[in-house]
Amino acid sequence: MKIFQREKLVDDLLLVDGITRAGKFLLADLLAGCKNVEHVQYFGLFEHLAYMVRMGVIEKEVSGAILQCQVDNSAYDLMVGRNLNSRIGDKSSIYRSPHFKEYLRRTLDDDGQRITDEVKKRERYFTYIVHETLPNIDLYFETYPDLKVINIERNPVDLVYSWYRKGWGSRWGVDPIDFSMSFEGTEGPIPWFVYKIYEQWENSNEMDKIILAQSQVYEMSKTKLNSLTKLNRSKILFISYEDIVTQPLKEVESMARFLDREILPIITAILARENLPNDHPKGKRSEKLNVIKSLASEQCFEMLQELNSLYEDKGGMLR
Repeated sequence: MKIFQREKLVDDLLLVDGITRAGKFLLADLLAGCKNVEHVQYFGLFEHLAYMVRMGVIEKEVSGAILQCQVDNSAYDLMVGRNLNSRIGDKSSIYRSPHFKEYLRRTLDDDGQRITDEVKKRERYFTYIVHETLPNIDLYFETYPDLKVINIERNPVDLVYSWYRKGWGSRWGVDPIDFSMSFEGTEGPIPWFVYKIYEQWENSNEMDKIILAQSQVYEMSKTKLNSLTKLNRSKILFISYEDIVTQPLKEVESMARFLDREILPIITAILARENLPNDHPKGKRSEKLNVIKSLASEQCFEMLQELNSLYEDKGGMLR
């Protein structure tokens, strides 16, 4: 049997992508200040499908059909006020949306054809957070030709330190609340992005594993960017976490132009809630470097320093 190619409900998909702990939810908070950009949602399945294709464990046609079906389903649910995240402490909580009352009002509306017609007007972006998806972006471009991606980068020293604090050098595949899909190495589970160097990764200490993992994501992202057509490359906007913190309104203006959206007056309240603008986050970086250096091998520490220099020189590694 072959998958039937059903008609899409959603065409205007917006992905907020970046390495884990880069600041995607903060960026999504600011996107709420742009007209007709829907409240951000997160479904791990959306990012899993892309790397499952890369790893050859699911066919691209099947993966694309599942992605399309699930995007349509979740977008429709959002339009009728169904399955809203009401957990107050979550960054994706509906209570954080400045349009909270509008989403509550939707729960009282009838569903059906009127909602379908509203989505098909193509006046709004449906927004989803994904992690480390740029290396596997082909699936999204093939399924959604009008896709837009905003990729947030962050200084690699801050990322490595944050991963270490969160235990991401040891949690893959063994932590019951790690909801990614791991693969079988020779010593146990491995994350998909180290499959090319899995033996080296398995024989490394916790800090080295983190540095190696982030280096692999960067290399695969750079390779993928270089292979994209000029048109698809123009559909990706790179934003740095540091610029969001220090000059947030300028970055919101850049995102609004990219999406062809106007900025709403509510952006002032959003920036105030997030305490933005703020000081540049490099203040404690030397302390973080000292911790990393004390735990990393000389080879991996040098690798991190090279990534750091690249980031500082260009204001981002992938721009």
